[in-house]
Amino acid sequence: MANRDSVERMRKLRLLQLVEVARAYRGCTKNELAAKLDRDPAKIVPESGNPKLDLVVGLADALTWSVTDVVEAIWGAAPEVEPPSASFEELDREAIGAHRDGDFVRMIRLGQQMMMIATDGRQRASAACRVAGGFEGQGIYLKAVEWMQAASREVQLPAPSIRVITANLASCHYSLGNVREALALARDVATSISVGAPTERRDQVALALSRYVEGSSLRRQLASDPVDRVAIGELALSALEHARVLYSKMSADYGDDSYAGVANACVGAALEVEALLGRRSADEALKRILDALEGVRDVGAISRGDWLESWGWWAVFGCNIAQRHLDGEERDRALAILTNKASEVAERQGNWSLREQVFTVEFVQRCERGAPDGDTRESWVLDADDLRNLVGAMGRFPNFRSTGWRILSVARVIGTQGGPQ
Repeated sequence: MANRDSVERMRKLRLLQLVEVARAYRGCTKNELAAKLDRDPAKIVPESGNPKLDLVVGLADALTWSVTDVVEAIWGAAPEVEPPSASFEELDREAIGAHRDGDFVRMIRLGQQMMMIATDGRQRASAACRVAGGFEGQGIYLKAVEWMQAASREVQLPAPSIRVITANLASCHYSLGNVREALALARDVATSISVGAPTERRDQVALALSRYVEGSSLRRQLASDPVDRVAIGELALSALEHARVLYSKMSADYGDDSYAGVANACVGAALEVEALLGRRSADEALKRILDALEGVRDVGAISRGDWLESWGWWAVFGCNIAQRHLDGEERDRALAILTNKASEVAERQGNWSLREQVFTVEFVQRCERGAPDGDTRESWVLDADDLRNLVGAMGRFPNFRSTGWRILSVARVIGTQGGPQ
């Protein structure tokens, strides 16, 4: 109880300070600020120190801060990290191991411990990248971008390190749907690396990732730019092929099969582009995708990693081809198979980008069967797991949030506490 009282006193103190800061920022009296916040001047801050939402929103408006900034200022930062009991290098190795094991919460904690004992800009950048990697692994790309940006601001970093950080930042923007930002950053990395094959591994990784992001970003632009479709498609195919060659070479040189998995994703992405450009018929492209996915029938028997994830993306690329080029029952059959496979891979991998893509594909399909505003003619049922995935995707991908709300407005939720909605 004593600890709880202490926390409440600290929260009330922060709230009082924030009110005073808002008053000073606005250059107004306490009464004027109270009027703006629709509060009694004597009771702007509640005794509990636990403000209602309208006060939080009002303070955010008065300070021209985001609501998140105000919440963090009142409730404080994340819980303190326990002091590290190992060297920086040991923690870094543990963080890499946590990433390979898919233990992203532990990776974040280790990265934060690394930050506590970092002695220079290089170590601080490395620690920030580990924290970013943990958030990226959980699909929390906005946080990953923040930490990647923090890493990029460190001074006196080697050029290859800056390029790796920038390439990963481009990848995060791509995952968030910020295609222009991703494309600009990816091209910046590619042009900063000398002509010819890079010899240092960090530059090889940075160039391969940047070319993959560039090709993928251009692939997404294709559907929305019919005027320059051929030119954009050519650039997309060139970037994807370059990325495939680079990842395949790194896989052979370093004995790392995960690079081959990304190379496989490049091949699948190119199939979608070729179908859109008419270089390959949609039927041929879909047959190749469906035939390849026959080899991953039992997702549970396949190890998690880049190879398995690449097959999830092949399924998404197939969905895009089917939605653009097929009609009627033929399209419905293809989409049923492909969305099911993408969902299976997403669950096995814990991949939020794949989950978001599956919801988007299904939403578009149902809209086309029903009314344009998303009020579908057929019942869309979400169970508890579907709802968790949908809400999680809405929180992680701001560009998806409006689609998520439209899904919630037409879907029937079952299996949650309280029964069907």
